[in-house]
Order: sequence, then C-alpha cells, then structure tokens
Amino acid sequence: MEQVRDIHGTLAAYTFIYLFHMPLFIIVTGYFSRSFGVAKDRSVKLVTSLVVPYLIFQTAYICFERYVGGAHVRFSLYDPYGLMWFILALVVWRASTPFWQRVRRPLAIAVVVSVTSGLFPLPGEFDLHNTIGMIPFYVLGLCLRPSHFEVLRERGVRIGSAALLAAVAVACWLWVREVSIKPLFWGDPYKEMRFTALEGMTVKLGLLAACTVISFAVLAVVPRRHTWFTRLGANTLYVYLLHGFVVYFARYQGLFEEDWTHTMPGALVLAAGAAALAVALSLPPVVRVFRPVMEPELGWAFRR
Repeated sequence: MEQVRDIHGTLAAYTFIYLFHMPLFIIVTGYFSRSFGVAKDRSVKLVTSLVVPYLIFQTAYICFERYVGGAHVRFSLYDPYGLMWFILALVVWRASTPFWQRVRRPLAIAVVVSVTSGLFPLPGEFDLHNTIGMIPFYVLGLCLRPSHFEVLRERGVRIGSAALLAAVAVACWLWVREVSIKPLFWGDPYKEMRFTALEGMTVKLGLLAACTVISFAVLAVVPRRHTWFTRLGANTLYVYLLHGFVVYFARYQGLFEEDWTHTMPGALVLAAGAAALAVALSLPPVVRVFRPVMEPELGWAFRR
C-alpha cells in the first residue's frame, strides 16, 4: 500500500493501519519482554536473538540494494536500513528493560521522554526519533499483566471496540487528505513537520493516547478461538524481516510503476498478494530454512 498511496482508498486504509500496527506490535513485544529484565542470561539472549540477526539482515539488505537494486547505499551498522530500524530499536528497548522495571512511574517517564524528544534534532544513527518516540508503547507492554486483558473479553467492550474501529476507518476515509500523516511515522522533530514546540508536543501526546486506545480496540476484536493461522502468529518476526526482500525486488522490477497498480482493483490485488506473502513467510518450512540466521545457536561462543 505504501507504493500506491496516490489512490484515496489506499491512502485511507494505509493511514488506518498505521494508527495501530506498529504501536500494537511494540506493546505486545513489551508484554512478552517482561521476564527479560530478570533473566539470568539476558545479555546473551540479547546478542543471540536480536544483535546477531540485526547484523546479518542489515548486511543482507544493503547488499541486496546494491547488487540487485543497483543503488549505491552506504554501509553502516548504526544507520538501520529501511525496516531494520525496529530490530535496532528493540535492542535498545530490551537493554533498558531493567531500568523501566525498577524506576517509579515508568510509563509517565517514558511519555515525557517521548514527547520532549521531538523538540530538537537527534542523530540519524539508531533512528533515535523512532526509538525514543515509540518507547511508551514498549513500557506500557512491560506494565501490563494478564488480568488487564480480561477486560477486553467482555461483550460490551468488544462491541464498543468494533464501533470505534469503524468510526476511525470512516474518519480516515473522509479526512485523510486534510491532515498530514507524517506524525504517524514518529521519525521527525517537530520543526521539520512545521509544528511549534507546543503544537508538536500536543500532537504527539494525543497520538500516543489515540494509538493506544485503537490498539486495544484491535486486540478486543481479535478472535479468541484457535484458527488455522493462530500458530503462525509466533513467526511474525520471520514475516517482518523477510518480506522486505520481496517488496524491494518488486520495486526494482518496476511493478509499482505499472498503471494497473495505481487503480483500486490493482491495489486490492497487491493487498491480497501481501496477505498471501505474510502467510507464506510464516509457514513452518520457511521457519526451518531461516531459523539458523533468525535464531542462531551460539552457545559455543559464551562461557557457562
């Protein structure tokens, strides 16, 4: 959808998805990182589960861009390429987990850090605006407990959540051309988005609140029963890291420059293809092939 946002319906759907997809992904990541702060071998796990895969895929994407895409890309391990920003951000977030679990009022502190981070430009390394700007979602996940999700199972909450999502979708359709969606990318200081300091902080604070509410609304309407795709959810990181090669290759081949892709039927075909790709990349055979680089066995490199 990112490649064909000139279509009104595609832009509306893209904006709707951006209101929750990364915030929710980060909240869930934080929730499943609660034990990381007290893990006995957390430094080893950080290296094997994130740092090494980051180094491998950062190198792979840069080489792919250079030798398949034919573009000159500066090789840097500190300036994440494209979608690799999330993995590097996750390294920073997980490394900071013990601090958030020890400090008082962690969520309030995270919100203040996020909101004030846009007041001045930050170095491009580590994609710090994204990393710091979205850290409240990670800290929120750390603060959640299983009992918090029980509220989402109530029938009234699920109905209200469905109504809220429908209203947000309609609002995106009606007003997506009237407002800038740049704040949804969390990657620029307020000055670059032509906000005053007060405007920028107000927008980010409102966005943090809105994205959180919408994310929980999405969680509320997720089916509780087990389906054929339930187990595939454990492999989302495989989908995330591998799908870029397919999308970038399609871009290199000029797929998104074809006239038919810039029509509503064409956009629907692309969306269906993306859904099929997500399922394919989360299947067990793909996981088995790529597990050595996604979840490398590096016990030999560390002392007991």
